[in-house]
Amino acid sequence: MSNPNKHLVWVIEDDKIMYDIIADGFKEFVGGDFELNHIESVPKALKMTGHPEVILIDTTAIAGHGIMPMGCWSLFEANLGYLVEKHLSAVFGIYSGVGVWAEDLIESIQDRFSEVKITQTKREAWALKDLMKKSGFEVSEDE
Repeated sequence: MSNPNKHLVWVIEDDKIMYDIIADGFKEFVGGDFELNHIESVPKALKMTGHPEVILIDTTAIAGHGIMPMGCWSLFEANLGYLVEKHLSAVFGIYSGVGVWAEDLIESIQDRFSEVKITQTKREAWALKDLMKKSGFEVSEDE
């Protein structure tokens, strides 16, 4: 059950070790007013209930395969599109080891949903802190 006093953040990351690194950095650099939930893939996130204010997504977790199979770009776009449509009021941050994947996905989503708040970010804590600040959330100013 979510804590109503904290901002709900979903981290959609298929690598548990990477999620732990992100979560530790997020808590240290962004602050304690956020409740992080780990979800392994966008298909799993589509089955979740709740209203996250921020959704951070690794592109490899979008299809739910860990790596994008050749010829499955439309699966990526469809899964991400369904998630955005379901949580249109959330702020989306997409990160990828292959930056062009995130750029192309963001462009596709912005073409479909002009009002969406979606950007490319890095998984490093400083980048996530910057994303949260730019999105209007109060974050810890401790360095």
